[in-house]
Amino acid sequence: MNQIDTLSPWLININGLKPNNPIIVMFAYAGAGASVFYRWAKELDQSSVILVQLPGREQRSGEALPDSLVQCATEIVENLCEHLPQSSRCTFFGHSLGALMAYEVAYQHGQRAFNKSFSIEHIVLSGRGSPSSAPTLSLVHTLPRQEFWQAIVKEGGMVKEIMAIPEMLDLIEPVLRADLKLNCEYVWQPKVKLQIPLTVLGGSEDSHYHIDALHNWQEVTSCSVHVKEYQGDHFFISNHMAPIIELLKDLSKTPQINHVACSNA
Repeated sequence: MNQIDTLSPWLININGLKPNNPIIVMFAYAGAGASVFYRWAKELDQSSVILVQLPGREQRSGEALPDSLVQCATEIVENLCEHLPQSSRCTFFGHSLGALMAYEVAYQHGQRAFNKSFSIEHIVLSGRGSPSSAPTLSLVHTLPRQEFWQAIVKEGGMVKEIMAIPEMLDLIEPVLRADLKLNCEYVWQPKVKLQIPLTVLGGSEDSHYHIDALHNWQEVTSCSVHVKEYQGDHFFISNHMAPIIELLKDLSKTPQINHVACSNA
């Protein structure tokens, strides 16, 4: 059985924090909590896995939902710096809103002048165009309930199994609205580039972005960007969990190779 520890309200650790063990930090998609990656963490048993938990969901359901992605990222950076062992090497993985959050956390971490207890060796960004891309489902969070769910279904913005359970929709709706608001109101301006290589994953039938928006992640890093497309819609990760887990294993095992493709641009 996998060891589960709550490091802070923001961070859930699976498999323990062992010296020199690679760490994979996972950021969930809109409307979801950290538990969506429990199955993934079980398969990543040779790594320490950190699941990021935003307020207003699961064990944090009694807290107010967040209203600023940038502020969330600040809190996550502070918690990671406080709780990760010194000199930890991390690989980030985020899907959809989680990809944007992973990027913002990495950016803020790079701007810290001190107390950087960990390094980010690679970021895997899934199901999200570059930060400069116009957000999909823009202003959907403001729609009445029926129109809201019609728009979500049309854009494939919810796991199909959940759509068939009305009680689950009642629980998810306020969280999903708040998360879509975070995505809609995030304004990206050209910033100091990351010195971190990126792998960008997309679904071949995902209507949330054009393939160019995946390649445009190059604008945020001076390192290499590798784009990989999988068959499927926005939630292609559900059907391709095994190969994506193998990708995460490979990237977290070989961090010393990852930075060779970086430049000083």
